[in-house]
Amino acid sequence: MTAHSASDYRQYICLVCGYIYDEANGDPDGGLPPGTRYEDIPDDWVCPDCGVSKADFVPIDDATQTPPPAAVSRVTNAARRPLTGGHYWRRHGRMGSG
Repeated sequence: MTAHSASDYRQYICLVCGYIYDEANGDPDGGLPPGTRYEDIPDDWVCPDCGVSKADFVPIDDATQTPPPAAVSRVTNAARRPLTGGHYWRRHGRMGSG
């Protein structure tokens, strides 16, 4: 069997949440050992961050390439979205009395 260097492996990005599947690292928690090629991932595997299927991933040809716009906007918009209403209070509790 031929040993592969890290540059022999490809990366794939989830178009929904921006998670990057790296063939070199695999997804051990999802049952994919390091070195698992994308084409060898079972069809029932799902993104560990958002749960979408393998079909929602696209290759990143160069690790320095910017992710596809859909992934970038979803990730950055989610990160910028403020906690409002019940979301804030469930996370931080009530501060003082009204």
